[in-house]
Amino acid sequence: MARSRDDDDDEDFDDEDEAPRRSKKKGDGIPEGTPRVYVHKKCKGETEMPAKEIRKYLENPFEMDEAPKTYCAECEKDVPLKDCTWVETKQNAYEYIEDLRAEMVISGNDPRAGGPTYPWWMPLGVAVGAGVAFGFGTKKMEGVGVWGGVAAAVIGGAGAAVYFWFQFQQEKKGSEEWNRKLVARYYKRHPEAKKPSKKKRREDDDDDE
Repeated sequence: MARSRDDDDDEDFDDEDEAPRRSKKKGDGIPEGTPRVYVHKKCKGETEMPAKEIRKYLENPFEMDEAPKTYCAECEKDVPLKDCTWVETKQNAYEYIEDLRAEMVISGNDPRAGGPTYPWWMPLGVAVGAGVAFGFGTKKMEGVGVWGGVAAAVIGGAGAAVYFWFQFQQEKKGSEEWNRKLVARYYKRHPEAKKPSKKKRREDDDDDE
């Protein structure tokens, strides 16, 4: 029978004749059909993932690292998720997480897309404020006043804003490329999920006529 991290944590408190504690299957908020038990290919041991961990990645699979690890009850340590396979579906555990991510991207429900935009304008605002303070603080100095400080700060702030905007565009481009490869791997594993092109749909419609 599959063990879980919770089972290992409670072993010291269980009587020898007491049956292993099973995780609650009903009312835990996990959709029916969701895999729960995975096998570590190195030790062949089975581990049941806690419901709270399943709920967490179902809500946002992007919160996992790019090389996530999971607990193996047999090895009694964390192991790479890519080295595990779901018992229920026989699918690689990491590929399953990738599928969830790809489906969110394809459906337009990517939780990352609704995040705050990069505040490229912030350096400009901070620089202007600093310039005003500098100007007031040095207004008695010959040739330096409030507007001189503001002008210098605006120039520097504008340069910083352009730099950060460029960095944001580079990160955005990298993210889009990452998504493209993610979706490509998904369709390679699940070609039946790929929608036919408009040309293909027109050809099918012509054949039906």
